[in-house]
Amino acid sequence: MKNTLELQLRKLALVLTVAVLLLLVWSGARSLLLADPDPILPAEASLRVDRLSLPSPAEDEEELSQSLAARPLFWQNRQPYVPPVDSGEVVAPVNSGGSGAIDSVLLQGVYTGAKPGIIVSYKGERRRLSVGDAIEDWELTMMSPDSVIFESGSDSRTLSLEHALPAVVTKKRVRGKTAPKAVEKKDNRKKTGE
Repeated sequence: MKNTLELQLRKLALVLTVAVLLLLVWSGARSLLLADPDPILPAEASLRVDRLSLPSPAEDEEELSQSLAARPLFWQNRQPYVPPVDSGEVVAPVNSGGSGAIDSVLLQGVYTGAKPGIIVSYKGERRRLSVGDAIEDWELTMMSPDSVIFESGSDSRTLSLEHALPAVVTKKRVRGKTAPKAVEKKDNRKKTGE
């Protein structure tokens, strides 16, 4: 039993050695006999740099320069950029055939999943609506990732999500510590089973 197992292992080692030697001979012959591919030179246009011409400073650029100077990058009291309020287009209120209920509806969110829908705030309470649901006589007819359309009779209104700016978190250095300790909320509930 021991001799047959040893004989089989020797045969396997011999076959593996021959396979490795054949692989080495094949790869060596291939690298010697086959020529390297011709190099592909870059296009002439990719090696040339065109002159950069800057327009003369305009009022907008001057204003931008002043705002950058007013808010230097590494200034300790630097405030986040607050976009200007859009005061361009003023839309006149439309006298609709529907009730005024749509004026008190605020779009809180849009969600997806098995049954997509929206979350609205109406008369102080939050409600979930799907396409086809209604608030009084205003029916939700269409939704997109950032807006929805309600229709009442021949009138339609579009409600858009209001995106909030991210809150700025400032950390103060307190005598060698990088951040103040977090305050844990105390659990005032009575423990049962003791």
